Amino acid sequence: MTKKDKPKSKKTLPDHAHNFHRQHMRERFYEAGFKGMADHNVLEMLLYFGIPRKDTNGIAHELISTFGSFSSVFEANRHDLLKVKGMTETAVCLIKMMLPVYSRYTDSLKEHRPSPIEPEEVYEYLLPKYFEGSCRERVYVLCYDSSDRLIACRLLNEGDICSSSFDIREFSRIVLETNCTSVIISHNHPHCFSQPSKDDIRVTQNVIKLLDMLKIRLIDHIIVADDGYTSLANHRYTLPLFYPIDELEFVAEEKNLD
Repeated sequence: MTKKDKPKSKKTLPDHAHNFHRQHMRERFYEAGFKGMADHNVLEMLLYFGIPRKDTNGIAHELISTFGSFSSVFEANRHDLLKVKGMTETAVCLIKMMLPVYSRYTDSLKEHRPSPIEPEEVYEYLLPKYFEGSCRERVYVLCYDSSDRLIACRLLNEGDICSSSFDIREFSRIVLETNCTSVIISHNHPHCFSQPSKDDIRVTQNVIKLLDMLKIRLIDHIIVADDGYTSLANHRYTLPLFYPIDELEFVAEEKNLD
């Protein structure tokens, strides 16, 4: 083996080790997010995308040591970040993008994600989805977290809600996958009225029973039609499906229902 060959053999092992470590960190993130990760590991992973060929663990430690804390790294001046050994322009740009991206994300949540307790907002949010070129009946599932934030809006299926097209298994998969704590279901009555049918009520009852077993609350079932919408959680005939008997009178008065 010549001297020229030795550096190549030494370089192959570290590259393989780095790739294995990065893959391990990605799998850990996919399984639990950043839960349980140290600050330097979170920063290390972020730097993967700005420094693709180097071990970023040491750079992450150096950044936190230089600026004093995890949060201070993101607030640091661009030129000061570049002074840290190993940092690249791409990595600096990535770090400086994080706070503006998060700010844009939170603004978007406020502007485009309907409150689960305001059926009018949910209706306005869903309306474009029902009239984007299809006149078939569609069923949507809106999943909310414990802070009443919309975390997912999924098309469950197209077809008649009273038929087998309302796939309970797929519905269960969606709510479990999103790890939600409450749900709104919605479907439309194409070229018809929004008043609930017997089948609509039956499906609502079945969904409530299923979600009760999963410790998830059904907030509402909203029907969209040419005459507007009907919220079953705010309808005098279906209100009892959503509230305990001892709360019904109070809820009905609060919602001004007869």
